[in-house]
Amino acid sequence: MRNRCLYILTVLTVFCHICLAQADNASSKAGTVPTFPDPPAGFNLQRNNIPHGKMTVVQYPSKTLGKRREMSVYTPPGYTENRKYPVLYLLHGLGQDYRQWTEWCQADNVIDNLIADGKMQAVIMVFPNCDTRLTVTDTASSGRSGRADGFEGYGKPFEEDLLKDIIPYIDSHYSTISNREHRALAGLSMGGGQSLNIGLYHLETFAYVGGFSSAPNTNKFGGMYTNVPFIPDLKAAREQLKLLWIGCGNKDGLFGISEKAHQYLSGIGMPHVWNVDTNGHDNTEWDRNLYLFAQQIFIQQHQPGRLQTFAPGQVRLLSGPFLDAQRTDEKYILSMDPDRLLAPFQQDAGIPVKKKIMAAGRAGA
Repeated sequence: MRNRCLYILTVLTVFCHICLAQADNASSKAGTVPTFPDPPAGFNLQRNNIPHGKMTVVQYPSKTLGKRREMSVYTPPGYTENRKYPVLYLLHGLGQDYRQWTEWCQADNVIDNLIADGKMQAVIMVFPNCDTRLTVTDTASSGRSGRADGFEGYGKPFEEDLLKDIIPYIDSHYSTISNREHRALAGLSMGGGQSLNIGLYHLETFAYVGGFSSAPNTNKFGGMYTNVPFIPDLKAAREQLKLLWIGCGNKDGLFGISEKAHQYLSGIGMPHVWNVDTNGHDNTEWDRNLYLFAQQIFIQQHQPGRLQTFAPGQVRLLSGPFLDAQRTDEKYILSMDPDRLLAPFQQDAGIPVKKKIMAAGRAGA
């Protein structure tokens, strides 16, 4: 009898371990299932039958750094001083410069097309040089910040330049709506880490923050600054952030950084969008994130304090990669209205959308 009980106990123990392993496996798999349908074909290609924005290279004096520096500025089609515009700041990756977003990636085409299709309002985009070693005259690759100097040029010096020189310059030279509710910050790779680090520590300046394929410079989770809190003031973040976007391709070697950030945010009940797709660390990934992110910024339904109106930790449970009712993979989409958040992307993919959702979206636009 004793041996029989021992045998049953052993079987149950093994069975429990198998179940736990399968649950962990399912959870891990769910975290790598694509969140949104792919953008429509040609979403980042230049279209000849629509108006185009204007790209301008601008030089400005950085009092913070004591250097003359460069950046590029996109003004939307029909730009006029008689109208005020929100501003999206986009930060480039390691070893690159302000041109990465429009030469490797196609940020200007993505935004031109979204504006033409009525999927976002006209915006100004700013592409700074995110390495403070870069100046008007010092552009050589050999002189850029990197491992030798601990990537210093991408740290506090750039943060100071952005906040004290770049943003004031843009607000004084362009027709902007110069408040946090109309200012967004996002970036790719090293610039993704910078965007999260700067944006989450300066809620007085940015209401929308996005990290795409964020690099090891990401606070707390990247490996470089593990003792620095990801979000310094959780209460303020919950009250003031209108959108926090974490995106990464599941073929990216840096995927674990974004995944850890997402898991942390889910654990503390911090509203955010966790965008996963099947890309790697490449321009397709970054154009795709920009396409999705841009449609969720500067829109009327994002009102101050709206994100806190649902309970901390509440998640939107979607079945399957997108809306496949036969699957039960969990995806976390944290938003004031998840159905409305997904509606435009479902429409692009040819997935039927509830009429009342689209009607409400049009009424609130």
